Amino acid sequence: MKKIFFLFALLCGFAYSAAAQSFDPDVIYLRNGKELRCRIVSINHGESVTVRRQSGAQEVYRLTDVARIELRPRDEMSQIDRRPMSTSSMMGANDDNVTLRGYAEVGRVLRENTSRTEFSVSMGAGFNRFAYVGLGAMAQRFDHLVTSNNAFADAAFIPVYGDVRFLIPTGLSVRPFIGLRAGMTIPTLGDKFEGGFYGSAVAGLEYKNFTLGAGFTHQELQYKNGYVVDANGLRTDNKENLHFLDGFTLRAGFTF
Repeated sequence: MKKIFFLFALLCGFAYSAAAQSFDPDVIYLRNGKELRCRIVSINHGESVTVRRQSGAQEVYRLTDVARIELRPRDEMSQIDRRPMSTSSMMGANDDNVTLRGYAEVGRVLRENTSRTEFSVSMGAGFNRFAYVGLGAMAQRFDHLVTSNNAFADAAFIPVYGDVRFLIPTGLSVRPFIGLRAGMTIPTLGDKFEGGFYGSAVAGLEYKNFTLGAGFTHQELQYKNGYVVDANGLRTDNKENLHFLDGFTLRAGFTF
């Protein structure tokens, strides 16, 4: 009985050793510093790579999260003979890959007497999907804009802005980001308002093509609060600076 058990254990050891040798893993180096030993199953449309671990489990990684791949020669067992392959060669671009990218988002700015709904679109350049620089425009509608002596229901404005976004690589499908906007507001009620500074800072998460963030918005306008006429008949507008259009901001959308 002991001999049978010994032979069985010996056979299991040989089988495990043979399986380990036949697995013969490739090596994937992720941009977050992690190293994966696995077998590459497929490269999907230059966007992701499917791998199989020694346990048999399959995993998918975005090529933008991969720094380098070393392919193990299947016909030679030398541990030092590997063929390095950069992810850029699989994506058909260099490591400083610049792509056309856009964001479409709907948002809500919350503050008493100045709450508003926003719909924004921006287009620009994405740098290896880790940074984005673009230009955008927004349609903005206040629920009830209150000034010192008046109130406007459904007042609408159009901010135009420069858009900068930084994405933090994590090696996962979910990536944190920080988004900054700065520009000017174009009033649609030109006889009542003049434009001013618009700025926003948001932090959030990007999952695949979807984004969700929260932050702060600062906006300035000038309200034409009547006018006066001097002795020479010269008309001068009384302008009220509205520097208090700040508010907590929620934003959700998608990339394209």
